[in-house]
Amino acid sequence: MPVQSENTGKVVILKLEAKKRCYSCLLKGAEKPVDLSVETVSEFSLCQGKELTRARWAQILAFERRQGAIAKARNALARRPLSRSEVRAKLKDLSPLEIEKALDQLEDEGLIDDRALADELAQEYAAKGLAGSAIVVRLVKRGISSNLARQVLPESEPSEEVAYQAVARALGSARSLSRRLAQRKAYAQFAARGFDSSACHRLSERLVGEAFGADSERERVAMLDNLRACVRQMPRRPDETLESYRTRLYRRLVSRGFTPSEVIDALDKELCDEAD
Repeated sequence: MPVQSENTGKVVILKLEAKKRCYSCLLKGAEKPVDLSVETVSEFSLCQGKELTRARWAQILAFERRQGAIAKARNALARRPLSRSEVRAKLKDLSPLEIEKALDQLEDEGLIDDRALADELAQEYAAKGLAGSAIVVRLVKRGISSNLARQVLPESEPSEEVAYQAVARALGSARSLSRRLAQRKAYAQFAARGFDSSACHRLSERLVGEAFGADSERERVAMLDNLRACVRQMPRRPDETLESYRTRLYRRLVSRGFTPSEVIDALDKELCDEAD
């Protein structure tokens, strides 16, 4: 709180002492000093013994608050580029007018540039195999306006091969899934990258075809791998009947995309020893 000097009705700086990164300002009649930034002291030409009106001191405190918020924003921008909208969220402790002033200052300093950020991110997403619509969605999530997001879209179409390799890595070994579940997951991945339905179908069919081949041998191997993994992860309980155990394994395998008939057939073959 500002303290008024006797008879004058003004705020008096009793002591102004330089510290490592700021100034310690003690007002006349105050119990504790206030820390002020170097920018604040310089901006208002503060010095020991200076008298200020209450309105002027309020301006100084508002300026100091804004500079503190800007300093935090600069630190965040030093770690990674941010959009104006993302920086605005970090300045929420300021008033709306102060926020806009702070954002304008950071833009003048070249620390905020939505167009440059959008262009850089669009190129990065395109290199990962994302199509135009998916790029726009991701840019909007970063606080870029939809109009600007569409303006910076790459002119060339995304590489289907890049997208294919990215989805193949994301899914890992499709042998741990049924053919149907692997295809559904692959289709969803391609759709999330902005490809149309025909491209999603063609690419997911290709991925599943390469994973399982033309016949059902690899899917049969996948079934057995899943079943053995379930047996390791879900051992039979001491007081559990074989029928209850089969039911637990059945639910797990069906959740991985195998049909009930396939699961029943595999369980009959693999659990015959326990039945005996």
